[in-house]
Amino acid sequence: MSLSTVIKEANIYRKFCRQMPIDPRHVSIKDSIDLFRYIDRELSPEHLYQDGERSPKEAQRQAAKLRKAAQVLLDRGYKAPINLDCLRIDYANRFSKGVCI
Repeated sequence: MSLSTVIKEANIYRKFCRQMPIDPRHVSIKDSIDLFRYIDRELSPEHLYQDGERSPKEAQRQAAKLRKAAQVLLDRGYKAPINLDCLRIDYANRFSKGVCI
């Protein structure tokens, strides 16, 4: 899933919550943290498997797409918050941008 797709989905959620949408051309640090949290929430088993309606293969495919979008954020230099539940970031050394695992 490309980062722009994740931003579109997050903006649908943000509109429902009456929040300002994220501009895909100008992602701020606050927006990146919100996106990391959105990706983390979407990686939770309840959302990933849609309460049993999605097959395991489809859920794995969706998880890979979400991790790819998180990796794009990391590659752009954004840091993920440390209090994520489902999304794991491996910082191999202190100069690494990080890798989604």
